Amino acid sequence: MSVIDLDVCDDHRLALHEINPGSDKLLICFSRKGGGMGQSGFGTEFCKKNGWNHLYVGHTPRSRYQSLSFERFQDCVFPVLEGRDVITYGPSAGGYAALYFGGAVDARILAASPRNTYHPIRTNAWAWEDGEQPESSDGRFRHRARLKDLPRSSHAPTILYDPRDGRDSALVKRWALPAYPDAKLMHVPNSGHRSLDYLSRIGSLSYFVRSFVEQTPIDPERLLAPKGTIERALQDGATAYEAQDYDRAAVLLGADISELRTRGLLDVYLSAVALSKNPSAAVRIKGWCDAELLSAKDLRPWARRDLEKVLGAAAVEC
Repeated sequence: MSVIDLDVCDDHRLALHEINPGSDKLLICFSRKGGGMGQSGFGTEFCKKNGWNHLYVGHTPRSRYQSLSFERFQDCVFPVLEGRDVITYGPSAGGYAALYFGGAVDARILAASPRNTYHPIRTNAWAWEDGEQPESSDGRFRHRARLKDLPRSSHAPTILYDPRDGRDSALVKRWALPAYPDAKLMHVPNSGHRSLDYLSRIGSLSYFVRSFVEQTPIDPERLLAPKGTIERALQDGATAYEAQDYDRAAVLLGADISELRTRGLLDVYLSAVALSKNPSAAVRIKGWCDAELLSAKDLRPWARRDLEKVLGAAAVEC
């Protein structure tokens, strides 16, 4: 197996691993923040295990891929693409990069929990007609392009994320979907910003990535906790809440208060009960207050309003 540096600078590195000349698969794997500048990293061992060729893209924490322009990436990678099925893949900043650079090589794109706070996503944040600002005051390149203004891959991307994670959800809705309204959105409820880590924890990560690369159907059930577990009930409850099925959400999210706090679902549960027709759940929440397990002063303003509504309903029921 040969390893060739296609591009190296102070802030990024592109290292090609020719693992299997007999395979047409080339996974371009973008590391998350802190992935390092070595010749190998995120995705390398997995590609070796599966016999896929691999291009590792590392970066320094300070750069988050802002040192690598769309055109520079395209020029460096294009000579090794002929005859290959190209996939761009990454989590977090790497998921952002998989989307950003996927169009440069007409790749199939797999982006997990995409996020990059160095790249503005609001429409009014761009001030450069060409889409990108060549350099910042410190001499480093800066991305500013709306994704819809860059060359688009002919393949609709698959984006894996938790819709309740505000920053990831904002990037998907404001930046990715205007470019790819046909994107396949796969939700991993209650995974936060670590959707891939969650799949690894439940033993489904290899299945998920292998299915995507080999273009076999992905069973959404394999991305969730087993049925009958508390974790699955909470996932289904969060999904029901997003679908505005508040009655079902109030039932499914009815876990112990400590469990809801640990998973960041207490506010969601209060809102679901406030919006539902579930008086028994309202009485249950009143019991938490009476037992001093729950206090309005510990809640955010909108959750306090939901609690007031719930307690009002509980008083009527009592």
